[in-house]
Amino acid sequence: MNLNLTILKDYLPPELQTRLYGEAQDKLVCSRPFLCEADTSLITGNTYLLRAELLPFITPVSGCSFICVGSPVPFNWQESGISLLQINGSSSFTSVFNAICHIYDFFDHWDFMLHKELEKQADYEIQDILRLGAELFKNQINVIDHSLSIIFETVWETDSHGKRKVHIDNTPHTMRPNMTESIKNVCNLERRISVPYISSLKDNNFRSYCNNLFPLGYFTGCISITETEHPFRDSDFSLADYFFSVFQIAFEKHLRSVSSTNTYENNVLQKLLRHQPLTPNEQKELILSDNEELYCFKLHETNKTSCMPKEYMHAALYSFVPQILTSTIYHQRIIGLLKIPKQEDSSRTFLSFKDMLERMNYCAGISNSFSRLEQLDECLIQADYSLQNSTQTLNFFTNNIVSFLLHECTTRISRELLTTEALRRVISYDARKNTEYLHTLQVYLENEMNIAPTAQALFIHRSSLIKRLNKLTDLLQDNLSDSKTKLYYRLWFELKQ
Repeated sequence: MNLNLTILKDYLPPELQTRLYGEAQDKLVCSRPFLCEADTSLITGNTYLLRAELLPFITPVSGCSFICVGSPVPFNWQESGISLLQINGSSSFTSVFNAICHIYDFFDHWDFMLHKELEKQADYEIQDILRLGAELFKNQINVIDHSLSIIFETVWETDSHGKRKVHIDNTPHTMRPNMTESIKNVCNLERRISVPYISSLKDNNFRSYCNNLFPLGYFTGCISITETEHPFRDSDFSLADYFFSVFQIAFEKHLRSVSSTNTYENNVLQKLLRHQPLTPNEQKELILSDNEELYCFKLHETNKTSCMPKEYMHAALYSFVPQILTSTIYHQRIIGLLKIPKQEDSSRTFLSFKDMLERMNYCAGISNSFSRLEQLDECLIQADYSLQNSTQTLNFFTNNIVSFLLHECTTRISRELLTTEALRRVISYDARKNTEYLHTLQVYLENEMNIAPTAQALFIHRSSLIKRLNKLTDLLQDNLSDSKTKLYYRLWFELKQ
């Protein structure tokens, strides 16, 4: 693994006195150093280790990095702009060389372990990659999703022997209430940043070095290293940049692996949708407690040119909406079940769901709540109807019940044949006389047959309205005070709209 002179400076034994000259290195540009003598041919891009007394006999070469042991550093080297790390102290040239080799060995092993974890398949765990990062930086690492919920957090603890150890908390939870609003305001500005950055938000004066996550080009969250255990060292930033680049790949793989680990539940939902019998074990997977209820949802792309691919969206659901019991791709649509405790405020879950869908350019139709899986077919119809009539990101069947009932009424019988003779007389009279008795009836019913608000809505005098209503009564020959008659007229006007 390549390093840079800043990293070597920070990781060399503290008894060695070090000083950097020339251009600061923020990238990992230094390979293992070659030993350099006065007659060594220097090659651009290489790193060289030499004794300081040899510097006057060597011409600086741009693009090379140098580590010299001893002093002084000639003036022409100091002013050349060449990156050079000077090491003083009582240690010998050999001990410095060994110390540098030890640093490269350490980082080679760290890099090997990172990629070993990254290359795992069946037993892949992103927590192991986070643990390797935390153990290197010795600071707290958080991963948040698009809705600012913490989905991974490294926690440092002291064991019974006084040794500091880290474990990964992968239980999704929100920020502290006093921080949430500030974080949202800052995140709205910073989430567009695609390179690592120091956040403008400070928690207890601790800085955070962040990297937004854009797997497949879509913002899905952020990983941050916070100086809770110790202040940042100069070398932390270039090392973090490298770690972030690995984590971007790891996070995309995590999203895909989350989907694959839910294959069993996926298959169960597929069998339910195909009306195939479930085994006893499969039935256990979907058992609800008396305190839980389900919502069926169906997703649709709002913009096919910029939405997240269905397979990736399906994988992302499990990470960002923990309440999802199961989901699957069925007939080219993502269908799933949300499981929410009855006593819990479901609006919080749906708010998180909405935020995710908006960022991924999807919308959802959502059924009414239900508790028996035998009702899945009916609830899927609800979700599908709500999605077909979608006007928002979340489209609840609760808000579409009346239109659904009217739609079902006209599936077999046309609206024309659902119009009574009484209404036909009013429609015909309005057409012949250019009057507005039908509209008057609609407004009168909308105002619960109250004279004053109806007259106000129609911009006519109370006495004029009473005359209209008397004429309406003659035309309709119906009793508007009858509840069924009134319900019919209200439904007819809804159907007309």
